[in-house]
Amino acid sequence: MKKLIAIAATFIFIYPVFLKFLPIPLDRVLQLCGMVVLSFNSQDLGRLFNAKVLWKFFGVTFVLLLLAFVAHFQLRSGFDLFFFKEVLDTFLNVFSAYFVCWTVRNAYGYVSLGLVLYHIVVAAIIQTFISFAFFFNNSFFDAYVSILKEETNQGLLNRTSSIGRRFMGFGSQFFTGVLKYGIAFFGILMLPYMYKKGFVQNSWVYWFCVVLVAIGGIFTGRTFFAAFLLAILLLLMFKSKNMVSFIVNNIKAVVLIVISGIIVGAIASVIIESERLEAVYSFAFELFINFFENDSLETNSTNHMSEMYFFPDNINTWLFGDGRMQADKGYYMGTDIGYIRLIFYFGLPSTLFFIYLLYIYYKILAKYAVAEEVRYLVLFVMLWTLILNFKGLAFMTEYFVVMLVCLLLSKRTNFATI
Repeated sequence: MKKLIAIAATFIFIYPVFLKFLPIPLDRVLQLCGMVVLSFNSQDLGRLFNAKVLWKFFGVTFVLLLLAFVAHFQLRSGFDLFFFKEVLDTFLNVFSAYFVCWTVRNAYGYVSLGLVLYHIVVAAIIQTFISFAFFFNNSFFDAYVSILKEETNQGLLNRTSSIGRRFMGFGSQFFTGVLKYGIAFFGILMLPYMYKKGFVQNSWVYWFCVVLVAIGGIFTGRTFFAAFLLAILLLLMFKSKNMVSFIVNNIKAVVLIVISGIIVGAIASVIIESERLEAVYSFAFELFINFFENDSLETNSTNHMSEMYFFPDNINTWLFGDGRMQADKGYYMGTDIGYIRLIFYFGLPSTLFFIYLLYIYYKILAKYAVAEEVRYLVLFVMLWTLILNFKGLAFMTEYFVVMLVCLLLSKRTNFATI
């Protein structure tokens, strides 16, 4: 039961939703639980808030929060608190991250980054099965949508028809869903070097789970193919000292991926009607279809995205922004591109600080994570976030926060004492 609670807490931490029968969203519930539990654990409280590294993490984040606040002075009326709240959540997520680590420690008797990463990956695998269920039985998806609070889920409610050609899971859809699957994909590839128990013990089961996470990512959004390229780079860099043995030892992975692809394709052709299967195939592999048929690496999405790359036409916006990120009917200035939204929000200097902040997060975690595999994982989480901001706004600091909290609470000798 304790292990199930740990998995549930991790799942909600990564995939929170706002249910209509609750006064607050599930991520706030988790934060409150963390506050309560932490208040009764004075040793953990001291270990966390006496750590200089946590205050350094808070300090650089506070600078971004201050820049977000100053941006509002550009407005003549009203406030746009969307990004301000996103940054503020970095502080509050310390409590929900602690609750996740506490449930894991309560279930296993100890906590380590490898063990927490294992639960993050398990959450992604569960999400894939949920997405399968929603995709193949739309009544399940309709039931899920019916329990969501309408005011805070309009983006999803306006695009429910997308379930016909892509995965839409529990709190995991579209751009943010791809971001989370990408991190889970890097995590599962590094998991054998950080936690050798559970499904990782059986190589065939392990690689089957790798395939599951990959399928979940691909059919959630085509941007996930960029995660594949990063994953290859991650493995090449991490195993560069002995690539021959790496390839030989994992040759079964290639076989399993090919066989799994054939099996998935065969099953899909049987249980999915031909028109829907063609729509799904065309959506997921549009980039490659266009490449082989038209010698063009483009999709409808990339063409539309290129139209949203435009910049301010005055020096004041370049320097200080307009203080707007949201609009009444969508995004301010009609662009969804992360870096462009940030420039229009609080100017180019603050946008450059945003990029620098992600680098500081990496440096903070890399400094205290003695294990090489942890440093590589954090590096590629940072790179993935930076790359995705060329498409949408990616600032999901909960992954950095939970890794930092876990390092601070961990008593394992392969991490530096803080």
